[in-house]
Amino acid sequence: QLGRRAEAMVLPLEFLQQFKASDFPDLQEHEAWQGRNLKLIEAGLLVHPFVPLNKSDSSAQRLKQIIRGAYDRPLETGKNSESMQVLRTAVMSLAGRSHDGTSDGCHWADGFPLNLHLYQMLVEACFDSDDSTVVDEIDEVIELLKKTWVILGINQMLHNLCFAWALFNHFVMSGQVDIELLSAAENQLVEVAKDAKTTKDPNYCKVLSSTLSSIMGWTEKRLLAYHETFNTSNIESMQGIVSIGVTAAKVLVEDISHEYRRRRKEETDVARSRIETYVRSSLRTAFAQRMEEADSKRSSRNPTPVMSILAKDIGDLAIKEKNLYSPILKTWHPLASGVAVATLHSCYGSELKQFIAGLTELTPETVQVLKSADKLEKDLVNIAVEDSVDSDDGGKSLIREMPPYEAENAIANLVKVWIKERVDRLKGWVDRNLKQETWSPGANRDNFAPSSVEMLRIIGETLDAFFELPIPMHPALLPDLTAGLDRSLQLYVSKAKSGCGKYYVHKRWNRFP
Repeated sequence: QLGRRAEAMVLPLEFLQQFKASDFPDLQEHEAWQGRNLKLIEAGLLVHPFVPLNKSDSSAQRLKQIIRGAYDRPLETGKNSESMQVLRTAVMSLAGRSHDGTSDGCHWADGFPLNLHLYQMLVEACFDSDDSTVVDEIDEVIELLKKTWVILGINQMLHNLCFAWALFNHFVMSGQVDIELLSAAENQLVEVAKDAKTTKDPNYCKVLSSTLSSIMGWTEKRLLAYHETFNTSNIESMQGIVSIGVTAAKVLVEDISHEYRRRRKEETDVARSRIETYVRSSLRTAFAQRMEEADSKRSSRNPTPVMSILAKDIGDLAIKEKNLYSPILKTWHPLASGVAVATLHSCYGSELKQFIAGLTELTPETVQVLKSADKLEKDLVNIAVEDSVDSDDGGKSLIREMPPYEAENAIANLVKVWIKERVDRLKGWVDRNLKQETWSPGANRDNFAPSSVEMLRIIGETLDAFFELPIPMHPALLPDLTAGLDRSLQLYVSKAKSGCGKYYVHKRWNRFP
């Protein structure tokens, strides 16, 4: 109608009045169109009203009856229709209400959350329907959208939030390959974060919390296992996704969380905390996958122990983390690499502890595993030290997270068990053989006991076997072995002398009748 402002009209009501059944190709299409407009009026004035309804409001009861009746028998529409005049009276009575009683606008679509749904649909005009890219005429479209703000009760903050969600949603729906959309969503979310600090409007905060929770839920699903999500082909998008996830988390915690405000004296770095969570979760997931892969790699053709295969795979994983992911994550957490390798160190350490607890003897496989563990540990510690060189504590906190595997000690302990078994075996041999040996000089044509030759042979074989052990600490453990062999040799000499003495005493005693 000429001369009337859009914000002073209830548009679906005007549409119903301007068109009648004869303006449509068939009756069914007219009835469907009428139903859509009545549902919009119902949603705006009865379901989500700008001003809460009073149960005794006669206009609300009348409008409900009219709409319910129209579902059974369609209204006669048109300018001069009596039913339209009844509908207009009920609608305008409700639409003209305001909080302060002075508004000359029509509040038919500016109640939450209907107005947000309507505006979100209008915001879709900013995107190409074929490929989800932002239209070239974006500035002109935004100017047109602003003309609806007064009708829908939208302001700049709500627009920023709706547009940020639209950009993010189109990035997701387009296959997460349009980096320009991601960058635009990231920048728009920065504006949302600024808005969140300046308002405590309950309606805005409710929508803000819901929207950011959805965004954060999507990003965290990917960032909590980013080794599965990102690789060299799509790593370019990781920076933006992390940025969006961290920004959403900061707003939710710092600007919306009442608990955070109460404990602001104990303020923590939300961004750093989130990154640490992402790193630890992703590395634990990646470690579990590498364990499964290591087990599948072992076969008859590849007899390498699973723990050795795993150690190499974890070393490769640490290098990949350092080179591919950590440079991105360092933006929010300067010790991202250190946290990653500390996590890997802990995961492998738990498996190694169980492995060592089940060891009973020294084998080439055992030594191979412990050597692999020792090399892995050195590599992980080196990365942690390099990463924390400029930190406040020089990386001490990270190193404390990495208690030594003590693989060399485990090898040494197994070697000591091996030495003890060999020495005990030799001692037992001495006891058995000296009891069975004849000490008569006539019985030993070479005038020495055969056991002495065997004794020296066993000692020689034991020394040879010791030096053939695949261990890195022969010099350190040799004294333990030589001391044990020396004790066995002294025992042999002592018992041999004792046996000889008994033989000669016995012969002398038998000379006398």
